[in-house]
Amino acid sequence: MHWKKCLFALAVIPILSLAALADPGDDALDAVLLKLKSGDAAGAIADLDKSPSLSPAQTIRARYYRAYAHYRLGQKDTAITDLTGLLPADTASALERAGFVSLAGKNGESARALLGAIHNEAKRYDRLPRIYTAMVEDYAENPEWSYLLAEAFFNAGQYDQAADAFGTFTTMYPDSTRIKDGWLKKEESLRRAGRYEEAYNYLGTIPAKDPDYEIRIAARKAELLSQHFRHSLNLSNQWCEDMIAKYPKEPAIFLCKYRLASNYLYEMPEPERKPAQARQILQGLVRDYPNEPILLEMKVDIAYSFSAQKDYANAIKQYQAILTEHKDNFPADNWHAYVHYCLARCQINKGDKAAGKAVLEAMVTKYPGDNWAALAKENLAEGIR
Repeated sequence: MHWKKCLFALAVIPILSLAALADPGDDALDAVLLKLKSGDAAGAIADLDKSPSLSPAQTIRARYYRAYAHYRLGQKDTAITDLTGLLPADTASALERAGFVSLAGKNGESARALLGAIHNEAKRYDRLPRIYTAMVEDYAENPEWSYLLAEAFFNAGQYDQAADAFGTFTTMYPDSTRIKDGWLKKEESLRRAGRYEEAYNYLGTIPAKDPDYEIRIAARKAELLSQHFRHSLNLSNQWCEDMIAKYPKEPAIFLCKYRLASNYLYEMPEPERKPAQARQILQGLVRDYPNEPILLEMKVDIAYSFSAQKDYANAIKQYQAILTEHKDNFPADNWHAYVHYCLARCQINKGDKAAGKAVLEAMVTKYPGDNWAALAKENLAEGIR
């Protein structure tokens, strides 16, 4: 999560060097700070509860430390309550005396960064745009707030606003270390807003700064073409094939290989599909990328490639292997139900109707309410055929 970069300063919470006489309140809060640095959030709260009488500036500092400690303990609502009153009416002078030093060297950012992080972790995305809009206005020299504002719109599902905000970020901060992320996130925002032609054209304006980035741009172009401009499917394949030939050993080439396999297996008109070629690509990806998050999906695609050729015996073996290998780590029950349904249909198509019926009946019992279980129930009601 990118907002964590904005909390880096909070993890250490540096204190300004003050040439003042020792103060019991400052000494107590310095001790709290040491516990926060060491990760002892519970101990920090215990020390805060025993603090001596504090000045107004020290009280602000104590409340911020308490909020940060509650945040580290996972008590997000309590942390927000701790921050109430500090924002947005806190004054720079009071925070300076409290010793806040933020990423951009301005006072006031740290507490608001924490508030944004809390809402982000709690998935209260609708509250983030207001917070980060104020941050952009107050600390325009820090590009991170502009990026986080755009990301807040994106996470809140406000994709048109996200596209505009990412556009602002990439225009205003071309030298940011996050510029490449900003370009791709703008394209994704346009796509999710249904503005597919704009998204495709925008990809053509992004400079390919290195092979990895060139591949990622090409893969996105290919995906847009195959899914939203079906008449351009051959061009989608060409983008992938060109990148595979140009950068065969780049790690990101996985994206183009998987897109090409998906086109061969699902996107091309049915008489023109190439399940054998798709399977060859997918088997290589499973071998070369064993830690890919979509490993299960690729294995299911391999199984489907056999059934697409009516090789139900091998498809059944593949689906059974998936159920054995991934019995404890399916991403969701609907995946489990889907694989069972595919297995049952292959068994029925192969002629083993009793085995297929048994799988369908087990699905109806095991996955009540699941769409695939509902389809299994319909199959059973209509009679196995």
